[in-house]
Amino acid sequence: MLLLRICEIIYAPAVTDGMLCYLQQLIADHHKLLRRLFPNKRLINKHHHLIHYPDSIKKCGPMIHQWCMRYEGKHNFFKVVSGVVCNFKNIVKTMALRHQIQLCESWSSKKRKCKRIVSFVPGCQKTIQESGMIEQFERVGLRNGDEVYFTKKVQLSGTEYRVGSFVCTKGSATSDNGMPSFARLVDIVIYENAEVYFIVQPASTLFLDSTVNAFVISSPVDVQLEVIGHNKLADHLPLDIWSTYNDAKKYISLRYHIL
Repeated sequence: MLLLRICEIIYAPAVTDGMLCYLQQLIADHHKLLRRLFPNKRLINKHHHLIHYPDSIKKCGPMIHQWCMRYEGKHNFFKVVSGVVCNFKNIVKTMALRHQIQLCESWSSKKRKCKRIVSFVPGCQKTIQESGMIEQFERVGLRNGDEVYFTKKVQLSGTEYRVGSFVCTKGSATSDNGMPSFARLVDIVIYENAEVYFIVQPASTLFLDSTVNAFVISSPVDVQLEVIGHNKLADHLPLDIWSTYNDAKKYISLRYHIL
């Protein structure tokens, strides 16, 4: 369980100074417990690296943004070119020249222009007035006569949202009870093929079950539906509920800590 708490902070996209102090204490407790349980085993180099994670996060930001795979992807260009040119008299100059040509072509082409890609399955088109949720849509800036597209599934920049899945609407730092708030997707709305809104049914977060490291939620049936924009979510990843075979509780597990 200590390792799960450590991973929740390490993989979090945003952290606070208090979380870093907590992480430092968790790592110390984890190493002490590991030495107590396995006195004949030596700690490996990765355990030593773990000690420096709090300082690294404080200096360079969350660990999730320090992924080395992008550096390997950049280096792959030079490995491919060096095996093609077959010129080793001045390999440094050759690599620099080819890299400049590649950057010039990339920056001047349309491929360089990154935009948010929205794709969705067929649905139906309605006006805000026909949807019967005029007040909810007005809170997010849509007017009475605006036409929107209702769908059951949308893919936004590689992330797929389906009706029936859950999203995190508030983090632990902004919610009233100090725990994340969740909501079930009832419908998905597309405005002008670019803006994505979710019609959601809020759920109540009851408590954190430390046995399975998941939040126990309940879904009231009489709660009023709400409309929330994709950019207003506390976290962009969709979530699923699960339960055990001998328990009626509904659980939601987070990959990392959400502020």
